[in-house]
Amino acid sequence: MRQVVFIIISLLHSVFVFGQQSLASNNENTIYIGLHNSIDFLVQEYPCDRYTLVTDSTEIEPTDDPCSYILKPNVPGKIKIGMKDKKTNKIVSEFNFRARLLPPPVIRLAGKKNGEISKTVMKPQRGLLTILEGFNIDARFEVLSFTVIIVRNKQAIFYHENTG
Repeated sequence: MRQVVFIIISLLHSVFVFGQQSLASNNENTIYIGLHNSIDFLVQEYPCDRYTLVTDSTEIEPTDDPCSYILKPNVPGKIKIGMKDKKTNKIVSEFNFRARLLPPPVIRLAGKKNGEISKTVMKPQRGLLTILEGFNIDARFEVLSFTVIIVRNKQAIFYHENTG
């Protein structure tokens, strides 16, 4: 009986079936640059530590769990992940993924992306918030620089670029 291999990627959304192998994946097998993309796999009737995941096009790290790996792609493009049997040193299954850049974050201050903010609303603000709108991943971003412009009577009375 052929072994059935299950690969489960974090952020599960859909399941595709290819012959005797099942692949559960997020949106079209997509992984993101700059994130630690978790991949978990299960092998029917065999322990996970009999296998390892391999690739030549991205960084892949095992975790404390023998059924779990972290993918850290560096460049966008196609990535082929192989599941290798440690005893036979042969690839028993391969799956294709795409590495993509995260969309640019939207910066908000007092709940606004742009426009005017009164002094009374601005004063209690503790900082800028970065979010990925319409995206189901909560990624953290560091604001490297921003500009403050104070306008009074349609005239810029203060302009300052902040970095660091």
